[in-house]
Amino acid sequence: MEQQGFQRIRYLAAALRHGSMRAAADSLDIAPSVVSRQIALLEKELGLTLLEKNGRKGVSGSEAAQVLLECHEEQQASVDHALTRLDNLRTRMDDSLRVVASEGFLPALSGALGSLLARAQSPLTLDFMSVPELTRELLEERAHFALVFAPMTNPELEVIAHAHQPLHLIVPAGHELALRGEPVDFPTIARYPLALTSPSIGIRQLVRRVETYEKVSLRPELTTTSLEIIKTYVLSGCGISLLPRFAVAEEVRAGQVVALPVANATFLSSEACILMRRGQRLSRAGREMLEHLRRSLTIFEAS
Repeated sequence: MEQQGFQRIRYLAAALRHGSMRAAADSLDIAPSVVSRQIALLEKELGLTLLEKNGRKGVSGSEAAQVLLECHEEQQASVDHALTRLDNLRTRMDDSLRVVASEGFLPALSGALGSLLARAQSPLTLDFMSVPELTRELLEERAHFALVFAPMTNPELEVIAHAHQPLHLIVPAGHELALRGEPVDFPTIARYPLALTSPSIGIRQLVRRVETYEKVSLRPELTTTSLEIIKTYVLSGCGISLLPRFAVAEEVRAGQVVALPVANATFLSSEACILMRRGQRLSRAGREMLEHLRRSLTIFEAS
């Protein structure tokens, strides 16, 4: 059956529901002749009789008509269910704001949380996850914004704020590399015990690009999705790691670790970004939250 045939079932359903062509036409606000013609065309297309006269003006449905009516009702119920789900989703998105972020943004967001909540006009949900996960949340419209370090280019996502945040070599205070007080070249890093983030995290993807360019492979003795585990690894003197400075800002201020620049253009030019789905329309609360994120997070002060 062609698409137009499915549309004609609506006229058949109205005739069966109201018991006559005229009553069906009144319910649809059209002429009775239109209803009769559309049903006649449907019967011709199917090669089956759908309506039978019932009294002088009334009609009843044949067995074939009942089959089509059941199909129509199931289809309508499915559409209604989908619209209800979409409406619920729209309501949730309108009534609340959801921000997703890489774990490295936890210290910065924790420090700005009071300010963000004080200014938020809608309930705020804040979730931390891997780059593939937060990308999926944005694309499937389950999140308004994502905070990401060194994101891969995606034509469906838009960078709405960014700030220069080089990837640093993080070493314990007193480490021999810290005592040199100079940028470290990439091959030197490979000579020390090392912890790195898992491949699903943007930092590791950036490291892989540099490994290919430098033709040097880093062999971490620890790989983890947790930045807290990496911090513990460095603080305990087990080895070194590669992280953006903002991820260890508190430890740097406390003199527990030192963030050393790496002599590599890719690391030196990396950025922290706020992403959103391209073409997404923000409510007033969403626009204000975006502005608060830009102002409240010291990461984006220079953006």
